[in-house]
Amino acid sequence: MTGKWWRIATGVCALVSVWCLLGGYATAADWTAVTDERLLNAGKEADNWLMYYRTYDGWRHSPLNQISTQNAAKLVPKWFLALGEVGNQEATPVVNNGIMIFPAGSVRRIQIFAVDAAKGERRWLLHQLRPDDCKGEGHCRDERPRGNGHPRVRRGTECRHGGKRLEDLDGPRPWRTRP
Repeated sequence: MTGKWWRIATGVCALVSVWCLLGGYATAADWTAVTDERLLNAGKEADNWLMYYRTYDGWRHSPLNQISTQNAAKLVPKWFLALGEVGNQEATPVVNNGIMIFPAGSVRRIQIFAVDAAKGERRWLLHQLRPDDCKGEGHCRDERPRGNGHPRVRRGTECRHGGKRLEDLDGPRPWRTRP
């Protein structure tokens, strides 16, 4: 797998894992825990996109019917969010009760956004510079979260650095890594 495709794949894994694990303890009133049962029954939640393909059958189909061939040409953007990076946004966002989570990384830094999907307002942002030994093409897969089922998100790099943990949708991380 080439470096570009490896980064895309790890970014998608990061997005899904971070989003799913955050649901277990988030303090925001509109955040619902993402459980195994919800993921298994994701097809019954038309307003949510809980994982990469939306459902385990892999169809990537939304049952929402507000957009049709009759009104598609009339669609206009309601909001946009500058991610602070040059390039394409290549990861599939996930959505839980109106909160959209997605990564936006570059060779220099890693970012994970949580955004109110209806308004485009940023709920929180994880932003960190990549360690110096992780700034090369395909050298580190640091956008891939590590989780063990604990209701906190644990992120780390595959370089020589330790993990990071996000506290909740609005709170601080309880620790930072040291080189």
